[in-house]
Amino acid sequence: MTKEEQNAFDATVAKNKELNEEVLKLKSQLQWFQRQVYGHKSERFVDSDQQSLDLGVESKKIEPEYLDVEAHKKKRKKTPHGREDIPDHIPRITTTIYPDLDITGLDIFDIKVTEYLEYIPAQYYVRRTVRPVYILFNDSGERSFVYAELPAHCIDKGKAGASLVAQTIISKCIDYTPLYRYSQQISRDCDFTISHTTLQGWYERGVFWLEAICRAILAKIQSAEYLQIDETTLKVILKPKKGKTKTAHMWLYYDLMSKCVLFDFSLGRGSDNLKRILDNTPVSTIQSDGWSAYVKFIKENDISSAGCMAHARRKFYDALAVDKKYSPEILAKIKVLFKIEDFAKKEQYTFEQRLDLRIELSKPIIDSMKTWCEDVFKKTVPSSKLGEALTYMLNQWDSLTYFLKDGRVELSNNWIENKVRPFALGRKNFLFAGSKTGGERLATIYTVITTAQLHGLNVRDYLTALFEELPKRNQNDIDDLLPWNWEPKESKNAINVDITKSELSKTIVEKDISSEKID
Repeated sequence: MTKEEQNAFDATVAKNKELNEEVLKLKSQLQWFQRQVYGHKSERFVDSDQQSLDLGVESKKIEPEYLDVEAHKKKRKKTPHGREDIPDHIPRITTTIYPDLDITGLDIFDIKVTEYLEYIPAQYYVRRTVRPVYILFNDSGERSFVYAELPAHCIDKGKAGASLVAQTIISKCIDYTPLYRYSQQISRDCDFTISHTTLQGWYERGVFWLEAICRAILAKIQSAEYLQIDETTLKVILKPKKGKTKTAHMWLYYDLMSKCVLFDFSLGRGSDNLKRILDNTPVSTIQSDGWSAYVKFIKENDISSAGCMAHARRKFYDALAVDKKYSPEILAKIKVLFKIEDFAKKEQYTFEQRLDLRIELSKPIIDSMKTWCEDVFKKTVPSSKLGEALTYMLNQWDSLTYFLKDGRVELSNNWIENKVRPFALGRKNFLFAGSKTGGERLATIYTVITTAQLHGLNVRDYLTALFEELPKRNQNDIDDLLPWNWEPKESKNAINVDITKSELSKTIVEKDISSEKID
């Protein structure tokens, strides 16, 4: 073979290798798109050989719990129709029907009960506050009129009570119902039309009162040492661009110790947003994905970086469609790591105990994963899905393994990602924020309601209590209203004072002051 022929052959081999890599890459992308369109989104990985993995270490055996099916069948109360019974706490309205014949003198042998779950449309009511006006005479015989002051209201001179303002916010931000559709629901259910603009005004006023609670939550976040951070997008309309939207971002800061979540709206996605919230704070550890803004902020402020193993797992799961040789092995090992974390959580380990468990069980797995990734990377096309997954894991290795140094740090960032989902569902319905201020309002609301949910509060009861109490308080007198301090009060039966206008006028006439004007 001549030199020219050898060069041509080498060029053909190189070209063939390049084309094979391109085919593999395109095939991987096609599989990924097909799964996004037709497949399930769960990252659950099932490996029948998982328990037989050679982890290179003698570890504690974590026994799975099995359900005794037969015992469960015997214990469970059977229903004749094969469906679950309706829970007892739901109110019952009972109707008794008798056979169409003379039952005089007949004994009842049994009673057949059939239950249907029914629905009563939402009910709206008017709360009347009656303030009798009294005549007061001084020593000189001059008359004056006295009456009780009207308590401070969340909407001054407005018609919406605290519970309706709370429901307006819940309808939009928890039930994901745009305000114009909520207006239609009110019109349908109570035959009373409230315009979309009026509801928007109630919504905005509700946000105004929640800002004080949001500032207290911000103070909690800024006092934390360990935070999980994530961000998601939100379209926003900026004037004077008519009909055009800009991609803004909603940042989430989660303090696992105090169970507080802060939503922060910004037009950008740079590290300046992190600096605005966390500058000059005691935060020493941030858990996030590998986004450059986090990397830059962490490096500039000498903060420890904790990675997210779920992000690394996701990339191997994406590669699973075209790689059946290596991806299952690494996914199985990652699954064991999560099982160890679940065991520690179930046993309610302290941070110190969890760290000891990780050193004993998780560290040998991590060490074997590092060697495995380096070996497989040498055999893998970097541009393939598997190559991308290996590149991410090796580049983020120090961050991904930081959980072995600090028992407080979680294995993944799933905690904060789960807090993104309710906002993402709402975003699919309200589509965009009408302005920068609109995005900031959403951040305030989701900060309060998400933190309230983390503390096990009924959001409707909590918001109603806030809108009743905050107008009566100053900003230094709200400690008992904060989510981690608030306790629902027992409902007290209000005194029913039903004085009609005609009765009040009659009383005034009898005292011969009917010509006086009462303000």
